[in-house]
Amino acid sequence: MLQDPLDIQTSNVSKCVKCLQSSVAAAYILATYIPAFRFGSLSTIQAVTVSINPAENQDTSCRLPLLSDYKRNVRSELNDLDLADIKLRNDRYYVNCNKHSYFRSLSSLVTAINPGWTYESQKVSHIDVVACVTRPVWSSIDDQRVKNLLMESCHEHFTNTLRLLPSACWILCNGGTALNTIINLGGNITASATVGKCQISIGTFAFEKRKFDFAGWNRPAHKLYSDNPVDIGLGVKRLMGGGGSAPVRTGNIANLSLDELLRGLVFKNQRDLMRFLVSKFGRDEDLVCGAYALAERQGKISRHQNKYNLSSEQYAHALYRDGVRKLWF
Repeated sequence: MLQDPLDIQTSNVSKCVKCLQSSVAAAYILATYIPAFRFGSLSTIQAVTVSINPAENQDTSCRLPLLSDYKRNVRSELNDLDLADIKLRNDRYYVNCNKHSYFRSLSSLVTAINPGWTYESQKVSHIDVVACVTRPVWSSIDDQRVKNLLMESCHEHFTNTLRLLPSACWILCNGGTALNTIINLGGNITASATVGKCQISIGTFAFEKRKFDFAGWNRPAHKLYSDNPVDIGLGVKRLMGGGGSAPVRTGNIANLSLDELLRGLVFKNQRDLMRFLVSKFGRDEDLVCGAYALAERQGKISRHQNKYNLSSEQYAHALYRDGVRKLWF
C-alpha cells in the first residue's frame, strides 16, 4: 500500500545522512538534531515562508526533535513510531504560540502583507532550503564550499517539499539565498522595488505542471536592522496588488480603516477592544485578530507588559482564544 507523501518526506529527511558523509560539511552540522524540512502543517496554507535552515532550540520556544528524545544514537535508528511523532510535532509547531524568536520579525513582515497570514492560524507555514541545524549559523559560515555542499545535499528534499505545497500557495522568500533558490529553479521576477535598503520582488514560478506566485526580499527579516519589517511587508503588498499575477488574499480587512472604525471610541483594556472587534466581524478569528494586531501596531491599544515576547499577531490569537475559552464574548 502506498504511503502518504508527507510520511515519505518525513522519513526521507529525518533519516537522511547525505550531508554527514562529507567530512567538510559534517563539521558544521549538529547531528544530534533531527533534520526538519517544515514548521507547521502544509495542508491548509495560503502562503509559505522560505529560509535557509533551522536554528538551534531555545528554552523559551517550541523545540525541534532531537535523537535523544527517542533514545536513538543515529538517524537511521528512527522507527515508524518515532517518525509519526516527529510528523505530528512538526505539524503542530505553532499551536501553542511559542515559536522560535527567529519568527518574530518574519511574522511582522508577513502579516503586513496580509493580516490574516499568521503561523498560528495555519494559513502560513515555513520551509527551509537546508534541513540540518548548523553551528555556527548559516550567515557565519565563511566557507562557501560548505554552503554549496549542504544545499546540494538537500536539493532533492527541498524540491520534494515544494511538491507538497497547495497549488494556490504564495511562496515568500526570506532573504537573498532563499529568493535565488526559487529563481534558479525557474522563478521569473515580474516586478521589483526598493524599500529603504531592501530590494523586494514578486514573480511567478513554474514548477513541473503547476504555477506559483512568489515574493521575496534580499535580506532576512531578522537582519533588516535599519528597515522596519512591517514597511518591507507593506512594500511587498503594494507590489502584489499592482504587479502580481494574483492579488494578495487580504479578505475583508484589506481596506479596513481603523481610524474610521474606532473613531471616538475609548477602550479600557485589550479585552474591550477584542470584544468590540468580535461584535463587528463575528467569530472570524483571522479577521478579528488581524484587525487587533493592526490596531496594536498603530498604537491604538497597548500592552502593559510583554513577558513572553509575543508579536502583535501572537498576542491577538492568544487573547481571542482566551475569550472563547472563558466565554467573555
